[in-house]
Amino acid sequence: MADSRVWTPPRSDAAPPVRIALAGVADAIMAERERWPLWLPVAAGVGILVYFALPYEPEGWTGPALALAFASAMIVARGRPVAPIAFAAVLAASLGFAAAQAGTARYAAPMLDGRIGPAWVEGRVVAQSVLPQGVRVVLTDLSIDRLAPERTARQVRIRLLSGSEPLATGARIGVRAILNPPSRPVLPGGFDFRRHAFFQGIGGVGFAVGHPSLLDGGESGRMLSLESARRAIADRIRSALDGDRAAIATALLTGDRGAIRSETHEAIREAGLAHLLAISGLHLGLVAGLIFFAVRAALALVPSLALDRPIKKWAAI
Repeated sequence: MADSRVWTPPRSDAAPPVRIALAGVADAIMAERERWPLWLPVAAGVGILVYFALPYEPEGWTGPALALAFASAMIVARGRPVAPIAFAAVLAASLGFAAAQAGTARYAAPMLDGRIGPAWVEGRVVAQSVLPQGVRVVLTDLSIDRLAPERTARQVRIRLLSGSEPLATGARIGVRAILNPPSRPVLPGGFDFRRHAFFQGIGGVGFAVGHPSLLDGGESGRMLSLESARRAIADRIRSALDGDRAAIATALLTGDRGAIRSETHEAIREAGLAHLLAISGLHLGLVAGLIFFAVRAALALVPSLALDRPIKKWAAI
């Protein structure tokens, strides 16, 4: 006759494995409390990545609402050992998400949805690059023939005809040009020039089919003054150097790589030095700063030099 009794597991006062694992994680987190602030930028970066990974544009209130919700949860859970830390990390991610949303909204502007032109384009020069043949300018405050103001891009980038001379920063010009929307990635997962142009505020790119006409001399402003200073540095370099030397020096000091010939750029890539041009003057500034502080610290170890000689000037040289 079958035993009808139901088997029951033996009782044990031991904690379940999951509880033990969670307790171990909590202890590890508490042991790293001095390094908690270092993880906040990481959490914010995760929030930014989540925003750009979304296949759609979320509502504008999403980021601020999440940040407010997790800030409230962190305050409510402040008496618990680990929960406030977890909520703080998610709060940082929410702030990163909100910052990405705000950055996108800042650059939101119409982009061309098809080819336009040849059409008469008027705009103010806010940036330009000297190319091996000609000049490429970025125009703002635009007026484009046969295009309604609400559909007009904030900025367009136009390559002028070969042989064109650099223009004064802030000058308003008119030019007949053909414009296209920024191109999408050529391959899946490839470089997205359209997204890159969006965050530069550029809603169209194209080329001129006629020489530009100067409509007025220009206007001043902080950003225009900075661009004028960059152009002055580039002009000074071109007056002292020539050819590839001038182009590379201009790229390193001002970030304008347009004048570097394709052959020279390929040679730099094959030599493994292309990264030097990627961030331009930042590399030089970092190296110069490291050398300055290292040399000054070494000279300061010699009392006779530190007390009687201008070691700061020596280090700067």
